[in-house]
Amino acid sequence: MPVVNSFSMNGPDSFTVELSNGRKILFGDWGFELGNWYSFFSLRTGRGLNSSLKDHDSLQSVNMRTERGIIELLNAEFSFTYCDSIESGTLKRSIELIPVRDSFLGDVALRASFPSSCAFKLNGKSIHHRGSNLYRTFPERSIFEIDGVRFTEKFTGAGEEFLRRSYIRDERTGKFIFHSRIVAAREDELFIKIIKNNKIIRKSILLQVSFLKYFFYYARERFWAGACFQICSNSFLKKGETLQFGAEYVFDD
Repeated sequence: MPVVNSFSMNGPDSFTVELSNGRKILFGDWGFELGNWYSFFSLRTGRGLNSSLKDHDSLQSVNMRTERGIIELLNAEFSFTYCDSIESGTLKRSIELIPVRDSFLGDVALRASFPSSCAFKLNGKSIHHRGSNLYRTFPERSIFEIDGVRFTEKFTGAGEEFLRRSYIRDERTGKFIFHSRIVAAREDELFIKIIKNNKIIRKSILLQVSFLKYFFYYARERFWAGACFQICSNSFLKKGETLQFGAEYVFDD
């Protein structure tokens, strides 16, 4: 079984992993994203919607990269520590979030992308890029193959407030988006999100009737990429409560 020898940065948001068998794989759009449907933030760009980054610093060595800072969202504020590392030949990614004040959080994603031209397989099945922008979710310990390089994803951390729901998305811009992701499991906040104007609706029959709620819950992600709205939820995190989440990528022959 090959192991990870090293990774090298190719600018601020992509890097190349070199394996012990000489194979290489390029991870683009690297970093993390988080949001609560009022706003979101992306480390890759250092900005988002209704969000800001402050007190940001980073440290990089041969086999580790660490970033820290404070993210402000609407109805939320978090200090974070994000880390990529190579340990025992495995590529490890992790993020720790600590609410600076009582906060609502909808999802956290460890992000990467691959070009649409690559040969992409998920659990042995080829995934073709058609620009559908649909979210193809997959179970834990799924096996990915990208241009002949295989790896298995393993989750770490995340409490009962969140579900592990990673996905592959064939983005219309010509990339495969790969997110190791957690989403709110509790309905501490449940609402309809209007996509065009980011409006939040808290009272509707859609939220009260079970089958309608299930049908429209994350509908835009699950099966209806062009939907103008979907039902979303947030989990509540108390000030000082720690949320840890990570993913490990184990490479194979």
